[in-house]
Amino acid sequence: MTFRFKVLIILCIFVLFSFLYSYNFFSPIIKQERLNVTEDELTYKLKYDRIIINSEKVFKDTIEFIRSKDYSIDYQKGEISFFKPHGNI
Repeated sequence: MTFRFKVLIILCIFVLFSFLYSYNFFSPIIKQERLNVTEDELTYKLKYDRIIINSEKVFKDTIEFIRSKDYSIDYQKGEISFFKPHGNI
């Protein structure tokens, strides 16, 4: 094998592992958490990080919250911040 061929193989392996590390294999599965949003704590670290962008739905009973109006979310860190306390969600 030539040196160039070996470098190409190593580069391909590196790209493949980079892709596999960044992909969240469990994203298609529905995940659910219950939170108690109080005045003391408005930001919560979710159980999962690397959430698919725009895939979340936040409810209280049957009312769906609106992102940027009721809460903000950091998809990479898996953190959700509420703008005001809502009790059990």
